[in-house]
Amino acid sequence: LSSSSGTGISYVYSIEASDSIAAGSPGATILVRRGKKPDGEATVINENYARIGNSIVHSGWQNRFSQLPFDKINSIRVLDERNILVDGILISDGKRIEGIDEVSLEIIGRDFFKDKNSVYYLTEKIHGANPKTFLYVWEEYAKDDRHVFYKTQVLEGVKPNTFTIDYSSGIASDGNLSFKDGQLVTTKK
Repeated sequence: LSSSSGTGISYVYSIEASDSIAAGSPGATILVRRGKKPDGEATVINENYARIGNSIVHSGWQNRFSQLPFDKINSIRVLDERNILVDGILISDGKRIEGIDEVSLEIIGRDFFKDKNSVYYLTEKIHGANPKTFLYVWEEYAKDDRHVFYKTQVLEGVKPNTFTIDYSSGIASDGNLSFKDGQLVTTKK
């Protein structure tokens, strides 16, 4: 993230890898003008976030760019490179997640987080997940005392107490049902 104000008109830019051959070659570094810079001083928070006045600006791999305005910012707490708390509001991958309990918030693995009330994959709530018993298993797999999850999807009929991963093949199984990338691949009869 960077900002420019050379001509009196200020803009916010992100530096990204190109998806297109038009930039020279896929993966080439390009500068993208994202919009007008909010009023106020720019301060780096971490590698993905900056504060500009009363706005939080984000650029990262899950969400290329977001600009989140606030009426006022009193406090910012960095949880990790992808998650920050702004006045008790969770900002995850540049998305505002309202209603998170800051005291019980726990980042789990790379893509899951929970508080005392709910569990999330990326920024999406996992309906039916029990935050008290929720465990990260591997990559996009997780489980609680009743269910096994692939991202936000419940894998129906899978027994969480026998669910394991074969890391060399990426096959997940409870001994009866086996999955690859969340898709059923075999059933034991």
